[in-house]
Order: sequence, then C-alpha cells, then structure tokens
Amino acid sequence: MLAAGARSVAVLVIVVWVALTNPDRGLAHAWVLGTALLFAVTGVVQFWLYTRDLAPALAPYLFALVDSLVLAAVFV
Repeated sequence: MLAAGARSVAVLVIVVWVALTNPDRGLAHAWVLGTALLFAVTGVVQFWLYTRDLAPALAPYLFALVDSLVLAAVFV
C-alpha cells in the first residue's frame, strides 16, 4: 500500500511540475498529462480499494495489467 500511495503522489507531483514548466501547449502536452494522470488514477483507486478492504484477490494482477496496458500505449 505504501508503494501505491507513494507512486500516486509522485505521479501527481510530476504532472503538476510538467503542467507548470512546459511552455508547449496542445495535443502532445495533453497526451503526456493524460497518460500520467491515468497512472495516478490507478494508484489512487488501488489505494482506496485496499484501505476499504474491497479489493478482490485478483486486484494486484488487474492493476499490474492496467499499468502495463497504459505503458504500452505510451510507448506505441
């Protein structure tokens, strides 16, 4: 749980930093911020599910799959 929370906070800090310091605007900028926010959302949802004891047994595998799919979309 510490890793999910730390990852979410780190991604949110990076998103804010990129949004404030990058002078470029447009679709590429939106793509970078959007994909980074997807990683933050998956971390927050994972953290929320585990703190409420709602996570099913397959949750770690599903979150790893979603993160892998988002990372593959970023690389493609």
